[in-house]
Amino acid sequence: MLVMFKAGDDLRQDQMTLQIFRVLENIWLAEGMNLRLTPYGCIATGDEMGMLEIVPDSETIAAIETGQGGTFGSLQSTPIRKYLELHNKGNVDQAIDYFMRSCAGYCVATYIVGLGDRHNDNILCCHDGRLFHIDFGHVLGNFKTVAALGGFKRERTPFVFTKGMAFAMGGKSSDEYKRFVELCCAAFNFIRLHGEELVTLFRLMVPAGMPELTCDEDIQYLVDQLHLGKTDEEASRIFQAEINAAVSDTYRRIDNMLHTFKHS
Repeated sequence: MLVMFKAGDDLRQDQMTLQIFRVLENIWLAEGMNLRLTPYGCIATGDEMGMLEIVPDSETIAAIETGQGGTFGSLQSTPIRKYLELHNKGNVDQAIDYFMRSCAGYCVATYIVGLGDRHNDNILCCHDGRLFHIDFGHVLGNFKTVAALGGFKRERTPFVFTKGMAFAMGGKSSDEYKRFVELCCAAFNFIRLHGEELVTLFRLMVPAGMPELTCDEDIQYLVDQLHLGKTDEEASRIFQAEINAAVSDTYRRIDNMLHTFKHS
């Protein structure tokens, strides 16, 4: 196992989020649904310090977009698909299946916990197709804004699902994309069955004093996202609408491009 020591960040929130992802994954696995999550190891060892597991054979979406699409790769639909084909010659169908399943899992997981700061350096993809998220410094709906522009919203949808991700599955008219939508809705409804347990878990973590989980009011975002008063059919329609909004969000791609320019 490769491990990185990190200093300067409160890794307790990362550790908490990864633990929640494992809880969600266990719920799905118990229902016979393997969404190929990658909840890597993380442990806070002291004040703003800790250790993180490095996932081998993985690259950031930013690196994939520039590597497969050049300077303006973030605005193109093809880079992720090219990346999967490059690393899975003769077995691309399995890689696309892994990608589709992991996209569904992380769309639902990040939607529920309100994961913010989702630029293309915080989302990675393994050679085998598994997509996963890193860096959980902003949760429970604390999304990025630009104070200099009067609180301009950099993140306009509650999870990341771009046209490039849809293209990697074969496009919106493909069977894989339709399966992705079905998996998202089913996964969301399975988690809603355990909604009260999740709320209790977050409430138990309030005394830890993490930056964005200091009181019961902070948990209201989670409660709202679970839509506990809705039927499964109503919740599925809500999530399908969120998928449509995410894949149509042109600004997300522009923000990714600007982030790439800034950090290149």
